[in-house]
Amino acid sequence: MTPLERGMAEAALDDADAREGIRAVFEGRRREYSLEYQGGDATDPRWFLLSVSALAGGQTGAILARSDITERREADEELRRAKQAAEAADHAKSAFLASMSHELRTPLNAIIGFSQLLEEQKGGPLNERQRKYVRNILVSGRQLLELIDNVLDLTRVEAARMSLQLSLADVGTILNDMQSLVRHLAEKKQLGMTIEIDETVPPITADQPKVKQVLFSLLSNAIKFTPDGGQVRVTARRAPSGTAEEWIEIAVADTGIGIPLDQQEDVFEVFARGDTSPGRAVQEGGGLGLALARRLVELHGGRIGLDSEVGKGTTVSFQLPVAARPRDPPPIPTRADSGGERLPSGPLVLVVEDDPQASELLSHYLTESGHAVARAYSGEQAIQLAQQLRPAAITLDTLLPDRDGLEVLALLKSLPATRDIPVVVVSVTDQSEAGLRLGALAWFVKPVSRADLLDVLEGALRPLRAPSGVPQEGRHG
Repeated sequence: MTPLERGMAEAALDDADAREGIRAVFEGRRREYSLEYQGGDATDPRWFLLSVSALAGGQTGAILARSDITERREADEELRRAKQAAEAADHAKSAFLASMSHELRTPLNAIIGFSQLLEEQKGGPLNERQRKYVRNILVSGRQLLELIDNVLDLTRVEAARMSLQLSLADVGTILNDMQSLVRHLAEKKQLGMTIEIDETVPPITADQPKVKQVLFSLLSNAIKFTPDGGQVRVTARRAPSGTAEEWIEIAVADTGIGIPLDQQEDVFEVFARGDTSPGRAVQEGGGLGLALARRLVELHGGRIGLDSEVGKGTTVSFQLPVAARPRDPPPIPTRADSGGERLPSGPLVLVVEDDPQASELLSHYLTESGHAVARAYSGEQAIQLAQQLRPAAITLDTLLPDRDGLEVLALLKSLPATRDIPVVVVSVTDQSEAGLRLGALAWFVKPVSRADLLDVLEGALRPLRAPSGVPQEGRHG
């Protein structure tokens, strides 16, 4: 039996196209061919990958290899089912929240509307006690309406249904408008409020109502958590970016109660509501304001953070690009910015990361250690660039805007052009068991140690750095 006949027999091929593909490699008409097929028997069904590669140097013939990929196929199927279940649950959650929010708004609008009529005494005079009751109803109704609006906005952002209506905006005008809006809240607590705007701050291209929504959330929190007689200070300035892109920074600082260090990472999460330990006053609000603020800032391509000390106060600041670059779709450069300098000539590493700041940080780690870097910001682009550039290694985030990172990993490990490229996962989630089963070289949970990341990559790429004439092992897959 000839090698060609043996290859076809191994796969028990009865598909004309597959037989032609294998024959074309043996006859020198194509470089490679691969096929996944099912084998085994009824009691132990297996999946196999048949790979056929032409011999180097123009020699006639081919290298034929068969590998058992049953575990990988089972992992792929498990991933597909989990992804479908997660998508169904997320869709059900969003649909439920949107439906309930709209159902609640209808009677709530009536409550607020009729309370306003009573407050204005359109139906006749009210005594002082009645007016107090009506004001309480009106205030509570408006708070509930704000909570419902925040829930709706969150579901729109998470479902990628919220878009930006961009226009040129003056930062000073926005801040002065917000000061007028919350002045009465500050005056009730006798808080001092100041606004400082650096004269170099330029107009920005942004969605003005959404920027105001962010500011209202920050100012409301500052006023809420600052004791009577305290201070709230708002500043705006140019922010250093380290790149040619211009950024501004707006900060809201208060002299309030502060946030314990162990709670600071959670304040931007949904339903986070500050210190709820015994002895601390229960705070009003649904815990959605800062979560929504973060998502609205990120929707502009910006970032948000805080600095706080218990008993001294909190500063929440957010940075926005002067020209907004919405996250949907994200910018897609294909090479790391070299700042006008020559890019390193070492092995190429493809950084797959949708967050611009995280991508820039990983790229900096790699270029400083002598690697060349290419960047992908989505799963689809990662697969495309991996096949085009054939990088020496790939770092992969699992939370990508278009595809699940594990799905991308599985596809990279199934394509003949990319399956031997080492992939190191760098993600905020820990699904290392599934990732390693799918073929990842290593799994790091953010924040990743620069030394640990480079050690793993150097170990995988060491054969590529071996001097000529020294035998090199195959790539670690």
